[in-house]
Amino acid sequence: MPGYKFPKQERLKSTKAIDLLFSEGLSFASFPLRVVYNWDPNPENSFRIRFAATIPKKKFPKAVQRNRLRRQVKESFRLEKNLLYQLLGDKLNGCIDIMFIYTAPENLPYQKIERASKYLVKKLAKKMLTMDDQSFPS
Repeated sequence: MPGYKFPKQERLKSTKAIDLLFSEGLSFASFPLRVVYNWDPNPENSFRIRFAATIPKKKFPKAVQRNRLRRQVKESFRLEKNLLYQLLGDKLNGCIDIMFIYTAPENLPYQKIERASKYLVKKLAKKMLTMDDQSFPS
């Protein structure tokens, strides 16, 4: 189980994987975040979780604002991802791609982002545990 690091291999950067995530992925939300996730039974890397965060340019036109929020969202996920690894344990045989989308129209305190991230990670783990292998999106 990885520690609290966020290595390069855990970052979701592939355009093909991101397109697949938005076309076939499932989603749910907890203000101010929305999570989109997709299951890949045959990953090209050894890491079981790949993550990305996105902040809409329409709501935050300045790059400084977007970068700060992106850092906060990534940090909140980095601190909670171990919970996901613990809850899923050995059930996770493939790779899950996860993207957090910031949906609030203004900057919110880090505590609200962290609370939403914690809730989303727990809910995602619960959804993954209740799904059987045939119902995972491919």
